[in-house]
Amino acid sequence: ILLIPVAAGVAVPIGIHLNPMVAGVAMGLSSVFVLSNSLRLKRLKAYVPTVTPGAVQNAALEPAHS
Repeated sequence: ILLIPVAAGVAVPIGIHLNPMVAGVAMGLSSVFVLSNSLRLKRLKAYVPTVTPGAVQNAALEPAHS
């Protein structure tokens, strides 16, 4: 995120240039992070709330607490 403005050339007037080697490493690391996050999310189980029929009826009859 920090290197995007530098890569766009925003910092060129103050003398900060992005080395192409650093840009290539940042792009490779970005791909690694995206891949690892997708694999991590694939292992998660979906959250499915369980509702018992009596709980819904009882919840509607109970007064709301503030």
